[in-house]
Amino acid sequence: VERQDFATARRHAHSLKGSSANLGAELLRETASAIEAHYRDNENAQAAALLPELSHRFEILTAILRHFAGQDGARPS
Repeated sequence: VERQDFATARRHAHSLKGSSANLGAELLRETASAIEAHYRDNENAQAAALLPELSHRFEILTAILRHFAGQDGARPS
């Protein structure tokens, strides 16, 4: 995005949309889908405005996955 390569950013959003759907991470999927649509429609500022939300939701998913993998110091149940 910083290099203004919006086509690549759209493809990354599309990939993340599919991956998050496979994991059942619906809020992350919805955000990635919205970003992909904005980039597709050349609404680059709107897409960029959603990136902090995407990052936050990705961090939550990462923490959950680490917990279940036992990498957060807790043992999975």
